[in-house]
Amino acid sequence: MFDKLSDLSEKTKGALALVILAVIYGGVGLITRYLNLHFPILQQIYLRLFIAMLLGFILFRKKIHPGKLFKMSVKDWFLILSRTIATFLLASPLWVAGANMAKLANVGFIDALPLTAAFSLVLGLEKLTVKKVLLILLSFLGVLILSVRDLGNLISIGMGEFLILISGFFFAYRNFSRRWHSGLLNDAEITQLMLVAGFILVFITSAFMGEKLTLFDINWAILFILVIGGVIMIANIFLTNYGFHRVSPVFGNNILNMEVVFAFLFGYFFYGEVMNIQELLGGILIVVSVVKMNQLKN
Repeated sequence: MFDKLSDLSEKTKGALALVILAVIYGGVGLITRYLNLHFPILQQIYLRLFIAMLLGFILFRKKIHPGKLFKMSVKDWFLILSRTIATFLLASPLWVAGANMAKLANVGFIDALPLTAAFSLVLGLEKLTVKKVLLILLSFLGVLILSVRDLGNLISIGMGEFLILISGFFFAYRNFSRRWHSGLLNDAEITQLMLVAGFILVFITSAFMGEKLTLFDINWAILFILVIGGVIMIANIFLTNYGFHRVSPVFGNNILNMEVVFAFLFGYFFYGEVMNIQELLGGILIVVSVVKMNQLKN
């Protein structure tokens, strides 16, 4: 099986990495909901980051070359820090807070908003066309319908959905900016640097905000979930770097929209969340936009 995988093109490998990432996105809300019962948001993030960081030193030990730290350009350092801040200090706290307020299916649908594709078009990373713009606007309309609680009041948007939407802008930056790195660092090195910097920054921020960690309150069940959360964290960052290094932002964004299907299935089987007509309509508009965008890309 591994021989067959090695024969695949780099673009195909990148696409497969993002498909796996879509599955992870679809179920990560289950982890955050459980941890939210025991830890403040920043605390659960830096605990997961700590575990992911340790795993990274083990898994990436043969791919990490410390000497490169002295050869990195100012641009590479800026990208590492800015992508880390956008991911762990801005996007992740907003996403965790929102995921604990909204249905998992709603989270998946809003995450499906093609913000990475939109930014790549605006910044000239991909060719801008009228059809692409219209499809992006259609997806925005789907998110609006999905998030509105009362159709008679279009500004009555659920707070959970709103926080997820804002976090999407920061995640989008993390995604499309991967291609701005120089060729000095490999995907494993970029991932590990982001995890180390992320742990330090979030831990300091959490301590500054007065969050205190009581290790005696952590039992085996909580520790198990934290470890799973750490595994998901390192997989998330590595697959993002790996995938968006090999495929275009628009194509990668559309692959990640498969999260919609997985989030709905997880929400239904674990929490019995059933979508109503309004949410289904908004979701359909987003899915139509995704399908049509893929057709344009092809």
